[in-house]
Amino acid sequence: MATTPEYEPNDSNEPSDPKEKEEFEKMTDKEKTEYLSNMWKITAVSDVYEPGSTFKLIAAAAALDSGSANENSKYKCTGAIKVGGYYLHCLATHGKQSLKEAVGNSCNPALAKVALDMGADTFYNYIDLFGFNDLTGVDLPGEGLSIVKDPATMSDVDLATTGYGQGIAITPLQVLCAVNSLGNKGILMKPKIVDKIVDKDGKVVEEIPDTEVRQVVSEETAAEIDAEVKEYVMDGYDKTEKILREHLTELHTVAKFLFEHEKMSGEQFALAMEGKPIPEETEDTDEDDDDSNNNENVSSESTEEVTDVKTEKNDSEE
Repeated sequence: MATTPEYEPNDSNEPSDPKEKEEFEKMTDKEKTEYLSNMWKITAVSDVYEPGSTFKLIAAAAALDSGSANENSKYKCTGAIKVGGYYLHCLATHGKQSLKEAVGNSCNPALAKVALDMGADTFYNYIDLFGFNDLTGVDLPGEGLSIVKDPATMSDVDLATTGYGQGIAITPLQVLCAVNSLGNKGILMKPKIVDKIVDKDGKVVEEIPDTEVRQVVSEETAAEIDAEVKEYVMDGYDKTEKILREHLTELHTVAKFLFEHEKMSGEQFALAMEGKPIPEETEDTDEDDDDSNNNENVSSESTEEVTDVKTEKNDSEE
């Protein structure tokens, strides 16, 4: 839950960074007050945001646990899904895929269909179970309130976009707690900052106990999602690590690479994160620009042909 700009807790009325402090001194009293308020705020606890693709784990877990989807469910992605007269697009065309593959592909149309298959009431019930309507109760000040739409007035578009984490506003801490429950046998826990308090001699004065909130999904559902996440994370990690070792051998950690990524172009960085080979930098030419424009036109035209995502419970039903 690191935030920036940083400050020294024993001198919290100014930023600790010399450059930030220099700019701070030039501010008016009103500007300083606003700056300090933002500096003291813990964004992960206080601010809400649309979680996007991280919420697909929640939708998938809810669908599996409710029985509206299973390991045999199939979703056909043609690049978009039409809901309520609107086209909800994906970043790619994934074709036919299972729920596990849809989550791994981060497929918007598939997860939109997952939410639609569940229905607003069922999905909302799981959103509530995962704690998105409640404060987490973390022992830090200024916890933010989420914004979750009422299922009674939720449109099909609202429901579909919620399936891939848009149209709902929650805190990063709420997302962390919810996803952690999937790695904790489906049990949601109250977050805590302090594990125990010790005196100057190292003697434990007080231990802060773990607090279970509730069982959100079954242990079986949690285990299935947990296994899927581990598989995709490790697969991505292995590919990325290989690329980093091949192209950035002087950097010994991924963390350091993230801080040093300005050595690469945005395209090279994206390719590295996807575990793909990094081409050498070449100078742009007018011919390249013409090709790029032609490709953009083709891409634009191809998006006009859109079909709905289809769901099949198993292959025998096709």
